[in-house]
Amino acid sequence: MVSDLSGKPSFVADRSRLQLTLGAPFALLLAASFASWPWRSLGLPGVVGSLTPPGILLLMAVALGGVYAVRRGLPAGLVTWLPAGQGAVFLLTTGFLGESEGNLTKVVIVVGAYAVSFIMALMVSVMVSGTGFSWGIAFMSFFVLTQVTRFPIFGIGNSDPVDNAGLLTFAAFVVAAVEVGIIAWLARRLLEAAEEETAGVVILLLMLTFAHGLLTAWEEPMVRGALDLTSYASLAGIWAGATGLQLAVAFVFIRIRRSWFQEPAWADPAFGEGAKSDHPKDFLATIIDTPAKTPVGRDRPRRPRRR
Repeated sequence: MVSDLSGKPSFVADRSRLQLTLGAPFALLLAASFASWPWRSLGLPGVVGSLTPPGILLLMAVALGGVYAVRRGLPAGLVTWLPAGQGAVFLLTTGFLGESEGNLTKVVIVVGAYAVSFIMALMVSVMVSGTGFSWGIAFMSFFVLTQVTRFPIFGIGNSDPVDNAGLLTFAAFVVAAVEVGIIAWLARRLLEAAEEETAGVVILLLMLTFAHGLLTAWEEPMVRGALDLTSYASLAGIWAGATGLQLAVAFVFIRIRRSWFQEPAWADPAFGEGAKSDHPKDFLATIIDTPAKTPVGRDRPRRPRRR
C-alpha cells in the first residue's frame, strides 16, 4: 500500500476497479437525478423543491465522499470525489429551492451558491496544480462537469405538455450517462498517462466540457415546448461562455500560483521517479501537500554487534 507524505496509508484502488472508483461519484450524482424521475412522475410524497428522498440521500453520499477524500489527503485514486462532492453540495442547495425561473430571489441565491462552490473548487485547483498544471485544470473541469449529471424531466412541474415526454426524458438521461462514462474513462487516462501525455488528456477533458452545451442545449427549450435554432444556439453559447470564464479564471490563478510560489518537494519531477507505471497502485499518491513525518528511530545509528 502506498503511503502519503503524512505517513498515513494512501487510498489504493485495484486496477480492475480504478475506472469504477473514479466514475462512481458522477454515477451517483446521475442516479440522484434518475431516481427523481419515477418519484416525481408518480407524485410520491416527500418531494422538497425539486429533490426526492432517494436523490437527497445520494447527493449527501457524494458530499460525504468528498469529505472522505479530503481526510485521506486527496489521493489520486479519489481525485474525482472532491469536485463531485462540491457539485453535490451545490445541487442540494439549489434543489431545495426548486424551480428558480421567474423568481429573482431564487436566481440570486442560485448564482451565489454556485459562486461559493466555484471559489472552493478554484482554491483546490490551485493547490493540486503543484503536482502539475494539467492536474489543476483537470480538477476544475471535473467540477464544471458535475452539471452533466442533471437532466430535465419532461411533462411535470413547470414544464409545458410535451409529446413523448418519457422518451425525451430517457434521451436526456442517455446523453448524461454517456458523458459520465467518458468522464470516468478520461479520469483513468489522466492517472495512467505519462507526464508528457497528461496535457493531451486534459485537452480531451476540456473538449468534453465545452461539448456538453452542444449536447444538451435542446433540453430547456423542449421543456418549454418551443425548440428552435435561436434558442438552441443561445443556450449553447451561454454554456460555452460560462465554462470558458470559469476555466480562464482557474488558468490565471494556477499560473500565478506556479509562478510566484515555490513548488513543494513532491511536485519536483525528480521526486518519486518512476511513479507512472502499469500499476495504478504504484502512483496513487497524495496530491495535496501535507507535512512529512519522519518515523521515530528510522535514522538512529545501530549499535555494532559483538563478535
